[in-house]
Amino acid sequence: MDIEGIKKAADDYKIKAEKAEADMKDLKMNSAIKLALVGKVHDEDLTAGLFDKSKLIFGDDGKITGLEEQIKTFKESKAYLFKTRRPEPKTGI
Repeated sequence: MDIEGIKKAADDYKIKAEKAEADMKDLKMNSAIKLALVGKVHDEDLTAGLFDKSKLIFGDDGKITGLEEQIKTFKESKAYLFKTRRPEPKTGI
């Protein structure tokens, strides 16, 4: 194998590794968003797709900065996405 072939193989590997890292970060972000929505919305997948991920920062500790702000905005502007809690019926006993 010549030097140019080795350089090309190294560049290809670097590109694949960067793509894999970006895919993993995206997967972690999507999972964290859906986890934050479980039990709160009617459809986690649909609601998770509405988030502006460019405004979210995924920390090393697994927490997402900006997530709660977007959830609050959605609760105000798209309240129909969220489950409402109904008061427990009174049994009179």
